[in-house]
Amino acid sequence: MPGARVWALPLPGQAPHGSLGGSIATDAEGRFRAAFPKTANQADFLVLAPGYALRSLRQPVTSVPVILTVDRRGGRLVVTSPVEPNRQIYFLHGGSIFSYPLVAGWWGARQGAAGKSGFRIEIQEMEPGDYTVCSAPQSEFAALAWGGRPSSARCKSGYLSAFGELVIAIPTQ
Repeated sequence: MPGARVWALPLPGQAPHGSLGGSIATDAEGRFRAAFPKTANQADFLVLAPGYALRSLRQPVTSVPVILTVDRRGGRLVVTSPVEPNRQIYFLHGGSIFSYPLVAGWWGARQGAAGKSGFRIEIQEMEPGDYTVCSAPQSEFAALAWGGRPSSARCKSGYLSAFGELVIAIPTQ
């Protein structure tokens, strides 16, 4: 898709120490090239194309070109969560993981005012499919990224349909 922005986050070895750099712009033919450290065996990709739903997925790192498709049929993801210090909201979808601050900066997610009881996040034009949203300490990122569910993580899952809305309420302690 020409005009898309792609973030490619390398996941080296058995622990995801993915570095977030700038986005990569696709060329006139919709192509992009990403360079990864030699230790990277997988990468999480986020694809933002004007007029299309946010696409997130995990792919093995290979020298073979990979085709990343996007879809116009996005939905709205709404998350409510208690306000908790030293915890982060993580989204797991398409085998990938990304944090709320990243998607807010990239995709213009809106966060309602945080009150004593919590806050509300609304993200438009998300790709349809299964989502798990977790509140967890940042130290649990690696376990979540590799499919674990640490006891300190509070997670809730649901399915977002095309043009639909998924509301996920993160449970309190």
